[in-house]
Amino acid sequence: MRLRLNAILPISVIIDFQLTSFHFIKFQKLTYLNYIYSNIANNQLRKQIADYFGVKPIVFVSWLTVLSNLRNMCCHHARVWNREFALKPAEALKLKGAWVDTSKLDNKRVYYRLCIVKYLLNIISPYNDKCD
Repeated sequence: MRLRLNAILPISVIIDFQLTSFHFIKFQKLTYLNYIYSNIANNQLRKQIADYFGVKPIVFVSWLTVLSNLRNMCCHHARVWNREFALKPAEALKLKGAWVDTSKLDNKRVYYRLCIVKYLLNIISPYNDKCD
């Protein structure tokens, strides 16, 4: 099945739409991953991918968007500490992994985005904080 996107990718993307093949894309740029996920027409597949990370599809696409924005700011040497971001990530009501108490956090600050990174990293690689 060929995936059609609004953006032109530097590589041709041909994906067998299964959850395991979604991990193949993790080597691509985060922006491309955001485009690919946002343009998947099959809602069941989007839900299956988001369920793997323990969030709803609308939250997952929001998180991909703000993380892509954060990555771009870091790569272009923009100031990320002690600033309010324009994009506000969606808040997940139920998560399958450990999460910080967000009742007193401002989700327009960098710490909230770093919590998202840590949450996703814990899902992808559960033993990521262990030293050998």
